[in-house]
Amino acid sequence: MKPPAVILDLSLVFETVIKLDAANPEQLQEDIRRVNDLLRDLGELLSRYS
Repeated sequence: MKPPAVILDLSLVFETVIKLDAANPEQLQEDIRRVNDLLRDLGELLSRYS
């Protein structure tokens, strides 16, 4: 017996835009950390359904 097919429709809405500004090194480090956290969370979410 075949397992049932699963269709996953991801609609992602980002309400916050993270702008990377090299002119402000302290803020840049924090913004890069936030982007990395978002990408890691997205990767974990996608790996659950793949």
